[in-house]
Amino acid sequence: MEVMLGAWAPHHNDMINPLVAAGKLERVATNQKDSKTSLCVPSYVWDAGVHSFADLDSNAEKFNKTIYNLEAGSGMNTAMENIMDKNIAGLQDWEQVGSNLAAMMMEVGAQIKQQKWVVFGCWAPHWMNSIYDIKYLDGVAGTEAFVNEPSIDTVVNTEFSVQFPQVYKFLQQFSVSAATESQWIYAFSYDKNEAEQVARDWIAANLDTVAVWLEGVNGPDGQPAIKAIKAAF
Repeated sequence: MEVMLGAWAPHHNDMINPLVAAGKLERVATNQKDSKTSLCVPSYVWDAGVHSFADLDSNAEKFNKTIYNLEAGSGMNTAMENIMDKNIAGLQDWEQVGSNLAAMMMEVGAQIKQQKWVVFGCWAPHWMNSIYDIKYLDGVAGTEAFVNEPSIDTVVNTEFSVQFPQVYKFLQQFSVSAATESQWIYAFSYDKNEAEQVARDWIAANLDTVAVWLEGVNGPDGQPAIKAIKAAF
């Protein structure tokens, strides 16, 4: 692998930082600055007054004292375990149901369809933000490892800038909003479109943005890369 666009900080710092310190990897740029993680509730639960972790335990029976989250061993599951172990927001006697993403979203979707009260681990970018009307809960003291606004970095091996200087320059300039990336993820992961088609459709409709990413970047023929892109689209 030459490039990783999904290095979440701080979530992946324990994995990435030692490799950066050892001179094996380089953080090129932050490609997304408005991502977020927390617990979410459907908007109808939010409208009923649940806006924060602090509002959960007073409504424990409505939620069946259950939090749906990713599988054991994931960063979000471990962070929630710590919150519950320390009885933060009165959650010590709640149950965390961990599963893979598909199973979690299937359960959450079924409960939303029935207008039930459900609370679950959530993040942006992701297709869940495109298909469900959900709200992110505010954290309380002690939930910082779970509720945060991470940055997402582009990481390459340390030889990359020498081997591929034009691509490296593009990666330095590439950034995208969580809302846009959620649309991509929805189209690919949920709607099952081919990744190349998702990219083609979006590029064709957003050539001005692509031009910003490719400013000063040349193609193999030495000509501005955006010229080739515009000619293809």
